[in-house]
Amino acid sequence: MSESEDSILVIVTEEEGVATGGTESETRATDVLLESLVSLMRFFSNRRAFGIFGTFDFKPFSNCESCLSGKMTKQPFNKDNERANDLIEIIHTDVCGPFSHEARGGYRYFITFTDDFSRYGYVYLMRHKSEAFEKFKEFQNEVHNQHDRKIKFLRSARGGEYLSQEFDSHLKECGIVSQLTPPYTPQMNGVSERRNRTLLDMVRSMMCRSTLAISFWGHALETTSHILNKGSTKSIEKTPYEIWTGKKPKLSFLKIWGYEVYVKRTVSEKLKPSSSENKVFVARNGKFLEEKFLNHENTRNDIVEEDTSLPTIEPVTQQENVETQPETVEEVQTQDLRRSTRVRQEPDRYLGFLVSQDDGDVKEPTSYGEAVSGSESEQWQEAMDAEMQSMYDNLVLEAVERKSTEKGEKT
Repeated sequence: MSESEDSILVIVTEEEGVATGGTESETRATDVLLESLVSLMRFFSNRRAFGIFGTFDFKPFSNCESCLSGKMTKQPFNKDNERANDLIEIIHTDVCGPFSHEARGGYRYFITFTDDFSRYGYVYLMRHKSEAFEKFKEFQNEVHNQHDRKIKFLRSARGGEYLSQEFDSHLKECGIVSQLTPPYTPQMNGVSERRNRTLLDMVRSMMCRSTLAISFWGHALETTSHILNKGSTKSIEKTPYEIWTGKKPKLSFLKIWGYEVYVKRTVSEKLKPSSSENKVFVARNGKFLEEKFLNHENTRNDIVEEDTSLPTIEPVTQQENVETQPETVEEVQTQDLRRSTRVRQEPDRYLGFLVSQDDGDVKEPTSYGEAVSGSESEQWQEAMDAEMQSMYDNLVLEAVERKSTEKGEKT
């Protein structure tokens, strides 16, 4: 059976109705189902004769506001983002913080700048979030002097530190295009977000492995940034350091962060150990106790923080093995505190306000009757009147009439 092109073509053969191969009840159920299906298709195919349905050429409806309110979802993110073709063409940046524990130097934030082409990153510690603009100018001057190239695009989140008037004016003067991501879409700034996550994961692992104070997380952060720049990544074939500098990285100087080391003293006496212990400073010569650290035998004491400034992390290219004995600490005998034997006297300016405790004649009254019947009754009455007047003026007291009881007594 066939009709016009807008009709439904239905073909049902008798063989299909009996080719069930089942029992008699199953064959009957199949026949009923096929008969119902044929009737339904004939009804739709002859819709024009009945005049119930029109054509099936429906047009798309406009957006349904109710459906948008109840079913709206986020749009998928395209993984094929635009990549830079050269160094310093696109710079990714983001600010992370504040942290509950301050780093040595009072730092609670850090800002990252990552080159899109080489994935080479810079990290700057900050005390306040408002220092982002100054750190960007510092980074801009450094990369311009090193590579003699200018930044073309600055890709960042829509944070307030990047939307200030001075930041925007500086970008326009330098010809830098600011690429701001939409609100609440960290996926659009994925390079910086992943860099921050990797840095913090490494910092937490390093701090958990060592016995240093939590305030050393700033040093750990700079160390992780140095390691990431010299390590491989999936985004590029070479290491970021090799693309950024044109030289292959050297990893022979790398040591496990946070374990014990003895450092050569710059000025030492002949009979005392030539190495220092439990100090914080920057030095070149030292002996690292790697075996002790790897065998979980490191039992370090509390670290004495002498230098309050934040030293920069520089690679050590040469080390001298100095085997010395740790410095012995002599016990200090504590002495009792010396007590002063001087007789304390009150200043003369307080004599008019002091009442001698040795004078037995001066005694404060304990009741209203004693106050009004004593030798100083007038002074006590003036003091009571002044106190009552003060409570009236401040509306903290209200005078009412006394109520009479059944026996005629007033309460």
